[in-house]
Amino acid sequence: MAATEWMLGARRDFKGLRIDPCIPSHWKEYEITRPFRGAVYHVKVENPNGVQKGIREIYLDGAKQESNLLVPKGKRRYEVRVVMG
Repeated sequence: MAATEWMLGARRDFKGLRIDPCIPSHWKEYEITRPFRGAVYHVKVENPNGVQKGIREIYLDGAKQESNLLVPKGKRRYEVRVVMG
């Protein structure tokens, strides 16, 4: 659980699921599937600049988000795309 929440960055929060990866700089991308409060999040993280931390863009079902806190709006599958930078 510690690896999923703190390294891969899919962390439980009181208000929702917080996406905040902290990874080795040589990881260019990875994907995880994270169940949370009856919903399932398929998260694809892209790291084109080889950074260890920091999100440049985050998308939920194709819509750009202003925050890295994702609040479930139903028990369904969500597609999340994260671009680090």
